[in-house]
Amino acid sequence: MNNDIFFPDTNSNNVILDCLSAFSHCFSKEFAMALITILLFCQPVKAEQSTFEYTNFPVIVMTSNGDMTTVSENNGLRMWDRINELSQLKAGWDGEGSEPMKKGITDLLQNVISKCDDSLLNNWVLFPDYRGFLYLDYTNNKDIAGITVTENSFVYFIKKNGRLEKKDDNILTEEALINILKKVND
Repeated sequence: MNNDIFFPDTNSNNVILDCLSAFSHCFSKEFAMALITILLFCQPVKAEQSTFEYTNFPVIVMTSNGDMTTVSENNGLRMWDRINELSQLKAGWDGEGSEPMKKGITDLLQNVISKCDDSLLNNWVLFPDYRGFLYLDYTNNKDIAGITVTENSFVYFIKKNGRLEKKDDNILTEEALINILKKVND
């Protein structure tokens, strides 16, 4: 067994059971069975990897508050990886006065990504804002959209089929952001 506690030697025939056996005293039988089912359909990723390998399988990831969740397929993993990358920016990353990403914003977006179907995240790209906010940009042919996520609110615009919709000062919740992503993809 190598020194990675979550992912034992892949030569073992019982990799998942080996992983769970170390923590079996922590789980109820029902939870352990549910976790085994999830793990059978997910591809593990080692914690020390700096970037995820994009696959067509869900990957179990640990959020910054210690919860485990799954992120599905290429778009979700790509965005999750980008949020992790942007969260590493230090003060002054874009010149004097630029701030690091606000932790609450990156955590919220990771939660949103973990709840979205991969197709909902198609054509979205994340960019940092010098104030520590995140900007989501969408382009699909002539359709465009943008969402700026601040600590307590978000603003967005959607231009589809030549029509422009713009809203500002929306209360920031996971559900509200997911609804905007759905609106853009309709």
